[in-house]
Amino acid sequence: MDVSDSECQKTSLVLNDAGHVTLPFAQISDLDNEKHELERTVNELKAKCEAIEKREAERRQVEEKKHSEEIQFLKRTNQQLKVQAPRREYSH
Repeated sequence: MDVSDSECQKTSLVLNDAGHVTLPFAQISDLDNEKHELERTVNELKAKCEAIEKREAERRQVEEKKHSEEIQFLKRTNQQLKVQAPRREYSH
């Protein structure tokens, strides 16, 4: 993994007296702020996604209703034509 110089400078690890690696408080604070910003972004994107899903579900429902109405209209028209067709044959 390539790490740029700015990324290397961004994270400077410190070895404490107990031999544990720690981050300076300023870096912890920066990382915490970045985490909160990323969480906010995730929440915004989730909200946008939910809004799109809701809008598409509503659009799909409208399209399905229109389709169903069209099918019913065509069935009625077909039935009327079937009833009228024998009359036309006898009228000639």
